[in-house]
Amino acid sequence: MRASRFRATRVEKVAPLRLGRLMLRALTAPGQIPGAQAVHVRLPAGCGHDEVVHRRTKEWFLVLRGTGRGRIDGRAVSFRPGVAVYMPPGVPHRMRAGSSALEALAIFSPPLAPGRPGADLHPVRRRRAAARRRIDRRRKRG
Repeated sequence: MRASRFRATRVEKVAPLRLGRLMLRALTAPGQIPGAQAVHVRLPAGCGHDEVVHRRTKEWFLVLRGTGRGRIDGRAVSFRPGVAVYMPPGVPHRMRAGSSALEALAIFSPPLAPGRPGADLHPVRRRRAAARRRIDRRRKRG
């Protein structure tokens, strides 16, 4: 009889990695999904995270609970359960939870490896973010 490779994980039992108010829980072990990583993402009500970019990692996420707003590549986005978003590498993004916590399932490929040396999680510099806001305002005007 062949040994089963089945693995069930309860999200609340996985030790979280906290990046400010953003809480990440890796749902897959390294190498479990070749070339990818599944992560539970949670932002408490009313909280957000600074704009970040992944230089080589693709990100896909599905909102499971809560509502919120964000900016992805300079565009405003509303989040609610059932909304799925794909971001190729190099796309700056940020999000803020609404009146309840925002929870999502995220898939990163290759694995993001937050909290480890070489993690593909880079804050967007404030000057760059300010320049992006100016560009957004100009687009709205004209």
